[in-house]
Amino acid sequence: NLVSDWDFTKEVDNGETINVGEEYCDDYDYTRNLDCSSGESKEVTVDYCYTTDGLEISFESDGTYSYVSEYTDKEVDWDASEASCELVYVDDNEVYTSSGNWAYDEEESRLTLVEFEYTETYDGQTESGVEEDGYLAFDGKITLTASNLVITETDTYEGVEEVYEYHFNKK
Repeated sequence: NLVSDWDFTKEVDNGETINVGEEYCDDYDYTRNLDCSSGESKEVTVDYCYTTDGLEISFESDGTYSYVSEYTDKEVDWDASEASCELVYVDDNEVYTSSGNWAYDEEESRLTLVEFEYTETYDGQTESGVEEDGYLAFDGKITLTASNLVITETDTYEGVEEVYEYHFNKK
């Protein structure tokens, strides 16, 4: 039964497991010049790293859902990096809340989430919004057992299919 509270445990990103609370650095790093305060200039490789600190989703019997996700992004502090002539990373915390309606097609094992309200807090700035007509947040396959939920998302990037699984345990 989908109606319950669910705690995120891990993500499987194209076969690579990332547990909740573990830092993950993806393959989207890039190289650029760092112009140091001392006048020196050097090439640095900037990594994109994040940690999923928590994600809880609740499905209610009236067809509504809500979730709260908390992430920590590792961002470059460019001023500090220029001063020290080394990359200096700082943690930026993000909290995203979403609420809306859900539908589940048991025969197709297909879950649909339509978001109507959200709030995002990032880098100390909070933005809230209402989607009058709803925003299709997810429409795809899930695997559901008595105590586990796996949401599977597929995407095609530059002709290559990427598969992401999000694993939850029933509270």
